Order: sequence, then structure tokens, then C-alpha cells
Amino acid sequence: MEPFLAHNLWHLASPVAGLAVDVAIQVAWHRVQKKLLRSVAAGFACGLAATFFLDAWALAAWRAGDPWVLLANALIFCALGYGYFHFINLGETARRIRILLEIRAAGGSLSQDRILDAYNARAMVRARLARLKGKRQVLWENGRLKARPSFLLVAVRVMALFRRVLFGPVRS
Repeated sequence: MEPFLAHNLWHLASPVAGLAVDVAIQVAWHRVQKKLLRSVAAGFACGLAATFFLDAWALAAWRAGDPWVLLANALIFCALGYGYFHFINLGETARRIRILLEIRAAGGSLSQDRILDAYNARAMVRARLARLKGKRQVLWENGRLKARPSFLLVAVRVMALFRRVLFGPVRS
């Protein structure tokens, strides 16, 4: 295969290969540690590194191409990783999916009252606040909640930045 063509095909494939690394690391990490957010972060970091190294290797091996492809493919990988994060998050937090899973687990039917009791807004917020407090991601000070520096807070800020970069400023 002509080196120029091989080089360009390699660069086209590197973000997809990075995503494959992301998924493999995330799944393996989650199976071992059972910590979803950390597994997602580890997979993302490894996938980004794989994308970068595959592109850097291609640039060095073929001594051709534009170093800007490293940035372009990193951004492409970030978009793919962002999509994968939300694919995972969909199954973890979407109420519609959880309700359907609960109906299935109950043998195929549940009363509306039972579902409404289970998805009481106050109860759900209490459970989430308890989880945030238990993981020490928020502090209770003078009757108010205060966000603590945490991995989750960093992840939220990174995702908000990706969203702004990909979709522009959020309008209310």
C-alpha cells in the first residue's frame, strides 16, 4: 500500500482504535473495581493516550503528515468518548429505563402507585444527597450543602466543557 494512503488510513482509524481501548479498559476496570465513574475516567484516559500514540507513531513511521492531526484526532476521540460516557450513563440513570427494568424484574407488571411511590422526587433527592454525603462529595455546613473538590466535580466540569465546545453556550 502506498505510504501516503496507509498513513492517512491509519490516522482515520486511530480515534476509533482509541475508543476500542476506552471501552475495553472501562469494562475491565469496572468488573474488577465496581466503581463506574473511575472506570469511565480510566478508560477515557487510556483511549486518549492510545489515540495520541497511534497518531504519533504514524507520523514518525511514515515521516509524512501534519502534526495538527494529533489535535484533530484527540478532539474526535473526545467526541467519541463523550458519546460513550452518555451511552453508559443512559443505562445507569435514565428513569424510563430503570422503570422498565423494574417492571421486567417484577414479572412484567407493576401498579402505577407502586412506581410513583418508588420514584417519589423527595425520596430520590434524599437518596442522591445521602450518596453524595457518603462519598464525601458534599459537606453539610451551617444547614447548607457545600460541594467538595472531588473526582465527580472535576468530571462534571470536564463534561460541561466538552458540551460547550461541541454544542456552544447553553441558552436558557
